[in-house]
Amino acid sequence: MRTIVVGAGSQGSYITGLLSLAGEDVMLVARGARAAELDASGITLARAGESPDVVRVPVADGAIAAGGVADLIILAVKTYDLVEAARDVAPLVGPDTTLLTIQNGVAAPELVAGLYGEERVVACVSYTRTLLQSPGIVASGGVSGGLELGAYSTAGDTSAVDRIARLLSTAGLEARRRDDIRTALWQKLLIICVTGGVMALTRSPLGPVLRSEEGREFVRAVIAEADAVGTASGVPLPADAAKHAYDFVRDHVEPVATSSMLEDLLAGRRLELEWLNGEIVRRGRELGIPTPMNFAICAGLGPHADGGRQN
Repeated sequence: MRTIVVGAGSQGSYITGLLSLAGEDVMLVARGARAAELDASGITLARAGESPDVVRVPVADGAIAAGGVADLIILAVKTYDLVEAARDVAPLVGPDTTLLTIQNGVAAPELVAGLYGEERVVACVSYTRTLLQSPGIVASGGVSGGLELGAYSTAGDTSAVDRIARLLSTAGLEARRRDDIRTALWQKLLIICVTGGVMALTRSPLGPVLRSEEGREFVRAVIAEADAVGTASGVPLPADAAKHAYDFVRDHVEPVATSSMLEDLLAGRRLELEWLNGEIVRRGRELGIPTPMNFAICAGLGPHADGGRQN
């Protein structure tokens, strides 16, 4: 399977490195200085309990058409760059190409399906914690539940999902098929509204937040609003989805761990706020469901959503 990974952040670099180590035909698409650095030094995988692996992979800087048609394109950019990235890979999309989305939130598969059709899209929910320590050096650790994959179209080809799951699992990514991937996307969104929005708003890991009753109440309310909006949107969330999400962030997110949104905020990078807590607020308005806690997160982070280093 010829695989193209678009995006050299922590997830994209990690997946590319593992696929290359497994001997797969994989190319990484990066931009500018990042592409030059990766081409020169490769990807260093720093995995807990193992010696670092330095992996040399083909890196393309924008000129991706020369690579020919791909079997699988993994879109590992942030959601705000997704549509542009998906359009850029058009020369690589053949009649049997599958596009895999791996973004947080629920919008990514729909955005890509709008360009190529639902039948080409496989959605991925990632519970693998990765951290880009510096360009080309990616560490893994923290919360890990592998990858959940599912055809975005209800009439999608599950054999394609199974092939991708086998490919990623062989590389060590613990990938498995979910037949209810839209539900899985929403279950993750309930969690991300906390690990993303709450962490960024408080400028704090979850440990200190959950030590106070006020903090615990805030987290529960953020989750409950997202649960209510998802259910009202027609997503068949389990009756205990909100409790499961709260238990997950309490029991499985390390008290000192940071999140990508908090890291982006502190580094002055653009935030995915619009597609996370903002998704809950926007849908809540459309459905007539109050979302005051998620609104507060959006109001507090909104001035920083387009980037700008914090003092």
